[in-house]
Amino acid sequence: MESIKELRKICQKTETDERIHFLQRKVSIYLTKILLYTPITANQTTFLSMIMAIPSGIFFASADFRCSFLGILFYWIYRLLDFSDGEIARYRKQTSFRGQYLDCVAPYITDTFIFAGIGIGIYRQYYELWMLILAFSWLIAMTLNKAAVHIVYMLKCDFQDRASGKKEAQKVEVRKRSKIMSIILEAAFRISTIFSIDSTMVIYLIVIILNFFVHIADLRVLLLVFYGIFYPIFSLIRVVQIFYTGEMIGRAAFLND
Repeated sequence: MESIKELRKICQKTETDERIHFLQRKVSIYLTKILLYTPITANQTTFLSMIMAIPSGIFFASADFRCSFLGILFYWIYRLLDFSDGEIARYRKQTSFRGQYLDCVAPYITDTFIFAGIGIGIYRQYYELWMLILAFSWLIAMTLNKAAVHIVYMLKCDFQDRASGKKEAQKVEVRKRSKIMSIILEAAFRISTIFSIDSTMVIYLIVIILNFFVHIADLRVLLLVFYGIFYPIFSLIRVVQIFYTGEMIGRAAFLND
């Protein structure tokens, strides 16, 4: 078996991927190395990750916010397995249409289940209708965000496939960036990380830790208000921005696994 350093070169992607998922990639390769000693396939790893998302969503849906600690634990097990499946596929050269399709569909199911659990858990604490509405708004925006980036990814792959075998590769039309536009896109990239799935979960962990030690107010409600209002705005801006520039602010998590 290769060393961790060699496995990183074989199993992991580009510097851009490292930039977005730096910590996750640092940890996931160790789990991948353990799994490579077993006969488990990349697709089986994906299914296992989806199974880990079930208890995560259930614990989040509990009215007792302390159960969220267990929800977060299972969430990170799910996420590490979600990274490992792609790494296993690259190492064993098990890439296939079925595997890629499963890897694209799985986050729509698992992330929706997990974040629906968060919304339900907060709602069960207060039974306020507006909280349920904001939770629904958050879920719809998250799905729109994923779909918007996924469509761009698929279109670019389609253009690359059509261009294969030609002298000059056909590229998706992208407007030339000015220096100011580059600065704006870089700033937008950094802001967009607030809305990534993993960043949201880290923020949620901080919130429930504060809730546990500080009993002034339930900070989960503030988090729900923030994402319920600003996530739809961010997603709509992203759709418009992709349409006019052909580029993405940040990237959806599942495109890097």
